[in-house]
Amino acid sequence: MLIKAYRGADFAMGYHNMNVVLGNHVLRLLALNGSFVQERKKGQIMLYKAWHDNGFVTLYVNKSTNLILDEVIDYELEGMQIEGLGKETSVHVNVRPGQEQFIKLVNTCGDGGVRKMSSKVRGMGIKTFTPKDDSDKEEDPNYL
Repeated sequence: MLIKAYRGADFAMGYHNMNVVLGNHVLRLLALNGSFVQERKKGQIMLYKAWHDNGFVTLYVNKSTNLILDEVIDYELEGMQIEGLGKETSVHVNVRPGQEQFIKLVNTCGDGGVRKMSSKVRGMGIKTFTPKDDSDKEEDPNYL
């Protein structure tokens, strides 16, 4: 079967940006399989980072059963911003036992634009988490 298509008068050649926006699952795998890994607490609290076409991702993973990571990351960004925070340049990280936290930096410069990123950690601390007994769960809104 042969099908012939006519382009018509409104056809115009052009450039199309075909970037794919990656979802959290793929970004998580990208970070975990990347080459940048940093231990905040040996074998228990890890930090993974990776560049991708549309930005940069940082993933904190807390495998401990009794530790909480608490820190603030201050960024200097050019051509990027923290997803969901607009012009804000700091992120509070609080990762409790068995939890993960994403920080996603997204491009704002478009294709071919300059994107730069540097970061500093402020107030890093690792605290011991002591779970409360079951009777406190419903009364305390801060209970995990």
